Amino acid sequence: MAPPLKVAVIGAGMAGLAAARALNVEGHQVSVYEKSNRLGGTWVYDPRVESDPLGLDPDREVVHGSLYSSLRTNNPRQLMGFSDYPFGSRTNGDSRTFPGHEEMLSFLNEFAEEFGLVELIRFNTEVVRVERVGSRNDEWVVESRNGHSGSEEIVVVIGGGPSAIDISADICKVAKQVHLSSRNPNIEISKVNYADNIWQHSKIDCIDEHGVVCFEDGACLHADIILHCTGYNYQFPFLRTDGIVTVDDNRVGPLYKHVFPPKLAPNLSFIGLTYRVSYEYMDWLANQAGTPEMDEETKLNCKSYFKFVAENGVWKAKEWEPENFVDPRQNS
Repeated sequence: MAPPLKVAVIGAGMAGLAAARALNVEGHQVSVYEKSNRLGGTWVYDPRVESDPLGLDPDREVVHGSLYSSLRTNNPRQLMGFSDYPFGSRTNGDSRTFPGHEEMLSFLNEFAEEFGLVELIRFNTEVVRVERVGSRNDEWVVESRNGHSGSEEIVVVIGGGPSAIDISADICKVAKQVHLSSRNPNIEISKVNYADNIWQHSKIDCIDEHGVVCFEDGACLHADIILHCTGYNYQFPFLRTDGIVTVDDNRVGPLYKHVFPPKLAPNLSFIGLTYRVSYEYMDWLANQAGTPEMDEETKLNCKSYFKFVAENGVWKAKEWEPENFVDPRQNS
């Protein structure tokens, strides 16, 4: 049996996904390079229009997309799928024979999820050079530049929240080094145990004009890229409450249960300001809205998830699976 090959698939559209799946099934090491931040290729609709419709200005912003909003397939759905993964009719989808581009993109996303292709894709990665090594046909150089980080670059990621963790896990596959900077005084200053090229540091002390970053723990390095994963600031410039609702140190208040300003409730409410909530809190919200509380199966999954994260760490969070998982496709 021939040894597995390292294969680069350029583009995460329909053809690229089909190729990646076939190669992956054969046991090859597949990397899919996608210039944009999502899969789907030509089926990703972008409403923007280039500043120079004729394409004569070399400095124009190029809009990577050719769909128009009303476009539908010119082949029936029965021919748009794969032999072992038919398009068919989706629940709450378009029942017409020729589906719209929204349903086509949804189908491709489902296909990629079904066969584990998403983790093979390097999003925001543009291939800039593909060339043979010498005169050989069995070895090639694939040069790319990444929207987050380029190959063999040293990256500093500022922050310790979900974005910092997610991006660091993503770019460590292509970056030379990734250095996390956290303001948490209890953070352990060390090389992390879940990746070979990620280091945890304290807060940044200073950055000079040449890109040298010095941390409060005494370490210094030259960074090619610095990513600010420092969260968001709440702003409501459109909201006028005569000072009843204010934003102080990024806290919106006063709010009862993080939702209702007492002096203005129930006519004014803020939904979604909290992002770490218990199911007891969600039950309270459901009662206020007169809707059913969370079902027991979901509550058990909540407990299972947080137990998994506590035992395995936040870096492993995406590996958690519900204990009583039922494939929704079986009911479609």
